[in-house]
Amino acid sequence: MPKQPMSAWFLALCAVAMTLAACGGASPAATGTAPADDRVLFARLGDLARQRVHEATPGATLHQVDVLPGDGRYTFRFVDPASSRVANATGRIDAKAPADFTVTTEAIGTLAVPPTTPIDLATLRVGPDGIVAAAVQALGAATPRTLVLSRRDGRLVWRAVVNGPKGIVSGTVADETGRFVPDTP
Repeated sequence: MPKQPMSAWFLALCAVAMTLAACGGASPAATGTAPADDRVLFARLGDLARQRVHEATPGATLHQVDVLPGDGRYTFRFVDPASSRVANATGRIDAKAPADFTVTTEAIGTLAVPPTTPIDLATLRVGPDGIVAAAVQALGAATPRTLVLSRRDGRLVWRAVVNGPKGIVSGTVADETGRFVPDTP
């Protein structure tokens, strides 16, 4: 059997771990992968979404990502400054090509946070699995419902809604800290 380069092996391992996690399979701890490993897959999906959006809207930049972990669905939301519209590229965790994303457009007011500086997924420190791990650490148990990545006050911030031991809990995770901070009632 020919020896594959380390990077191909690592990407394959990340894809398997994320697919299992999205489908309710083994957790990152059970697969031996760290929650941070999903950033590679997340950035790859973002790049595929960008390619798909740029087919029709070359100047659009990424400003928000919506993740539905239970469905394994991602929506990368790009702002087109020329038209003041949002181009949404929606795809699943198993997307392999730009064509695997469906693109729709809507008013810019649909973003969770008004657009400022675009998001660069290559600089992301905490991916979707890391958000879930942070919620579990803070709450004792958590199953993700929705995750939204945006930039607030110049910082990358995840907004998370999870099923916790005592019901639905929402909170934030700042990319630089990786800590889940529940909203105060």
